[in-house]
Amino acid sequence: MMNEQERNELEAENDGFTNDYQRAAAASSMRRNGGDRVRALSLVQDGLHVAVEWSPEYCPITDAVLGDRCTILAFGPDRLVVAEQAAKHHHPLGDERIEIWPFARAPREAVLVETDEIPF
Repeated sequence: MMNEQERNELEAENDGFTNDYQRAAAASSMRRNGGDRVRALSLVQDGLHVAVEWSPEYCPITDAVLGDRCTILAFGPDRLVVAEQAAKHHHPLGDERIEIWPFARAPREAVLVETDEIPF
Protein backbone atom coordinates (compact mmCIF):
# COMPACT_ATOMS: atom_id res chain seq x y z
CA MET A 1 0.00 0.00 0.00
CA MET A 2 1.30 3.47 -0.94
CA ASN A 3 1.53 6.25 1.57
CA GLU A 4 0.48 9.81 0.75
CA GLN A 5 3.98 11.00 -0.15
CA GLU A 6 4.51 8.16 -2.63
CA ARG A 7 1.12 8.84 -4.23
CA ASN A 8 1.94 12.56 -4.61
CA GLU A 9 5.32 11.76 -6.14
CA LEU A 10 3.73 9.38 -8.63
CA GLU A 11 1.14 11.98 -9.62
CA ALA A 12 3.84 14.65 -9.94
CA GLU A 13 5.91 12.48 -12.29
CA ASN A 14 3.06 12.26 -14.80
CA ASP A 15 1.87 15.88 -14.98
CA GLY A 16 4.59 17.29 -17.27
CA PHE A 17 6.09 19.79 -14.81
CA THR A 18 9.65 19.67 -13.56
CA ASN A 19 9.12 21.39 -10.18
CA ASP A 20 6.47 22.55 -7.72
CA TYR A 21 6.71 26.19 -8.82
CA GLN A 22 5.63 25.37 -12.37
CA ARG A 23 2.82 23.23 -11.00
CA ALA A 24 1.64 26.04 -8.69
CA ALA A 25 1.78 28.68 -11.46
CA ALA A 26 -0.25 26.47 -13.79
CA ALA A 27 -2.84 25.80 -11.08
CA SER A 28 -3.23 29.49 -10.25
CA SER A 29 -3.51 30.54 -13.90
CA MET A 30 -6.34 28.06 -14.40
CA ARG A 31 -8.33 29.85 -11.71
CA ARG A 32 -7.79 33.25 -13.35
CA ASN A 33 -10.69 35.14 -14.87
CA GLY A 34 -10.42 37.69 -17.67
CA GLY A 35 -11.47 40.74 -15.69
CA ASP A 36 -13.72 43.38 -17.25
CA ARG A 37 -12.32 43.30 -20.79
CA VAL A 38 -15.41 41.77 -22.44
CA ARG A 39 -17.75 44.15 -20.64
CA ALA A 40 -15.58 47.15 -21.59
CA LEU A 41 -15.62 46.14 -25.24
CA SER A 42 -19.41 45.84 -25.20
CA LEU A 43 -19.69 49.33 -23.67
CA VAL A 44 -17.49 50.71 -26.45
CA GLN A 45 -19.71 49.03 -29.03
CA ASP A 46 -22.68 50.77 -27.40
CA GLY A 47 -20.99 54.10 -28.14
CA LEU A 48 -19.64 54.94 -24.68
CA HIS A 49 -16.15 55.98 -23.65
CA VAL A 50 -14.60 53.57 -21.14
CA ALA A 51 -11.64 54.10 -18.81
CA VAL A 52 -9.88 50.80 -18.16
CA GLU A 53 -6.97 50.11 -15.86
CA TRP A 54 -4.45 47.44 -16.75
CA SER A 55 -2.68 46.10 -13.69
CA PRO A 56 -0.34 43.12 -13.33
CA GLU A 57 -1.81 39.97 -11.86
CA TYR A 58 0.44 37.78 -9.75
CA CYS A 59 0.29 34.12 -8.80
CA PRO A 60 -0.80 33.86 -5.15
CA ILE A 61 1.58 30.96 -4.58
CA THR A 62 4.79 31.88 -6.44
CA ASP A 63 4.35 35.66 -6.97
CA ALA A 64 5.09 35.14 -10.67
CA VAL A 65 3.45 37.55 -13.10
CA LEU A 66 0.54 35.79 -14.78
CA GLY A 67 -0.55 38.63 -17.04
CA ASP A 68 -2.59 41.82 -16.94
CA ARG A 69 -6.01 42.33 -15.40
CA CYS A 70 -8.44 44.74 -17.02
CA THR A 71 -10.65 46.72 -14.64
CA ILE A 72 -13.28 49.30 -15.61
CA LEU A 73 -12.77 52.58 -13.73
CA ALA A 74 -15.44 54.75 -15.36
CA PHE A 75 -17.61 54.97 -18.45
CA GLY A 76 -19.94 57.49 -20.02
CA PRO A 77 -20.76 59.45 -23.16
CA ASP A 78 -18.25 62.28 -22.53
CA ARG A 79 -14.57 61.39 -22.96
CA LEU A 80 -13.25 64.25 -20.80
CA VAL A 81 -15.48 63.41 -17.83
CA VAL A 82 -14.46 59.75 -18.04
CA ALA A 83 -10.78 60.76 -18.15
CA GLU A 84 -11.19 62.99 -15.08
CA GLN A 85 -12.89 60.20 -13.13
CA ALA A 86 -10.15 57.75 -14.11
CA ALA A 87 -7.40 60.18 -13.09
CA LYS A 88 -8.72 60.10 -9.50
CA HIS A 89 -7.86 56.38 -9.30
CA HIS A 90 -4.37 56.60 -10.78
CA HIS A 91 -1.40 56.31 -8.46
CA PRO A 92 1.77 57.81 -10.00
CA LEU A 93 4.09 55.17 -8.51
CA GLY A 94 1.91 52.16 -9.28
CA ASP A 95 2.36 49.49 -11.94
CA GLU A 96 -1.03 50.21 -13.45
CA ARG A 97 -1.72 51.96 -16.72
CA ILE A 98 -4.98 53.63 -17.70
CA GLU A 99 -6.46 53.71 -21.19
CA ILE A 100 -9.57 55.48 -22.46
CA TRP A 101 -11.43 53.46 -25.09
CA PRO A 102 -12.09 54.05 -27.94
CA PHE A 103 -8.72 55.60 -28.66
CA ALA A 104 -8.89 59.22 -29.82
CA ARG A 105 -7.75 59.84 -33.31
CA ALA A 106 -6.20 63.16 -34.18
CA PRO A 107 -8.17 64.98 -36.86
CA ARG A 108 -6.29 65.27 -40.11
CA GLU A 109 -6.85 67.69 -42.91
CA ALA A 110 -7.09 66.45 -46.44
CA VAL A 111 -4.02 67.29 -48.46
CA LEU A 112 -4.51 68.02 -52.13
CA VAL A 113 -1.42 67.70 -54.25
CA GLU A 114 -1.68 69.12 -57.73
CA THR A 115 0.62 67.59 -60.29
CA ASP A 116 0.65 66.95 -63.98
CA GLU A 117 2.26 63.57 -63.60
CA ILE A 118 0.24 60.41 -64.08
CA PRO A 119 0.73 58.11 -61.03
CA PHE A 120 0.81 54.87 -63.01
